[in-house]
Amino acid sequence: MIDASALWWRIELLGGDVGRRWHELASAWKLHLEDDYCTFNDLHAMLAHVGARDWRAASRLENALLRSHAQHGRYGETTPLVGLAACRAIIAFGRGYYARASELIGALPASAHRLGGSHAQRNLLYLTRLEAGRRLRRSTRLEAA
Repeated sequence: MIDASALWWRIELLGGDVGRRWHELASAWKLHLEDDYCTFNDLHAMLAHVGARDWRAASRLENALLRSHAQHGRYGETTPLVGLAACRAIIAFGRGYYARASELIGALPASAHRLGGSHAQRNLLYLTRLEAGRRLRRSTRLEAA
C-alpha cells in the first residue's frame, strides 16, 4: 500500500490519472486510520485519502495525528515534529491550496528524514512542493492574462 500510494501520487504530480485505483487503496488504508503506529505509514495513507478525495478519512487521520502527542516512543516524537505538518501539506495540495502546501513542506525541519523510508520515498514531499510552485505560477499567469 505504501508503494502504491507513492507511485500513484508521483504519476498524478506528473499529470497522469490513476482513476478509481485511489478509491480502492484508500479503502484499504481506512482499516489503519487510527493505528498510531508509524508516521511514515500515516503519510502514505494520507496520500491515498487525498488522491481519492476522501476528505472525511483525511480529516479522521489528521485528528488521529493530533492525538499522537501523548504517544511515547518514536511515533510520538516524529508525528508532531514532521508527520502532522507533512500530512496537512498533502491535504492543502489536494484541495488546491498550493501556497499553503509549499509553506508547510518548506517549514519541515531538517530532521524530516526521521519519517523513515528511502530517499525516493521521502523525496515525494519535495516533488509535491515543486509541483505546488508550478501550479501557483501557472495560476498567476492565467490571472494576469
